[in-house]
Amino acid sequence: MYDEEKEKENKEYNERRIIGVFGPQHGTRNDKTIVKYDVNVRAIRNGWYNEVEWNYFSEDGTVETEYGVYLICDNGYLRWPVSICPFKHGESRNTPHGYFSKNLESVRKDVECVFGILKRRWGCLDRGFKHRSIIINRNVFVSCCILHNMMVGEREECVSSVSTQQQVHRGFRNEGEGIWLEGPTDMMIDDEPDIKKKKRLVLEFEERRIKLVHHLNFVRQLRRRSRTQSTV
Repeated sequence: MYDEEKEKENKEYNERRIIGVFGPQHGTRNDKTIVKYDVNVRAIRNGWYNEVEWNYFSEDGTVETEYGVYLICDNGYLRWPVSICPFKHGESRNTPHGYFSKNLESVRKDVECVFGILKRRWGCLDRGFKHRSIIINRNVFVSCCILHNMMVGEREECVSSVSTQQQVHRGFRNEGEGIWLEGPTDMMIDDEPDIKKKKRLVLEFEERRIKLVHHLNFVRQLRRRSRTQSTV
């Protein structure tokens, strides 16, 4: 059931830890193509993540069970049940769909902040790589991610003694991203899903997203009731 204290704890416990890296990829490849071959997404779709059990509130407040974790993303990705994005058409925050989209976009800001933190900590990521070898560039980026996770771990151990002014904030925009790379990428050629499978994935995506909309909307109603009761 809904636990307000547990919710606050989950919001505060945000590591900004990098859990998977795939690539690098050339800039001409869009996200819809890359996500088909991303080993991290494959693990979520086909690995043990697909069997993870979690509960949610249905539209009438009944606790239901769903299986399989998912990623949050923008609208530039495929409509799969493992990649949940906001609704394209902007709606008022007062509507269930609009509230869901605004909430998801707010959560995604932490992901964007991680990119800024990486660029702020290591100038080579902010100014652009000097090597043309895609293998060298990959190793440099992965090394920066590893060091970032190590620093996150160190910060967790002494978080009580670190002020907010000492934390690294979002970096500046990268001015030199246009560089030439040579060498193969990690793309694995795979068979395209057939039309029936594509339609099934879209339907599963729509079903999961509307379940999350109902869940979040019901939780919002519970919050309002809790605040109303506390003021009485």
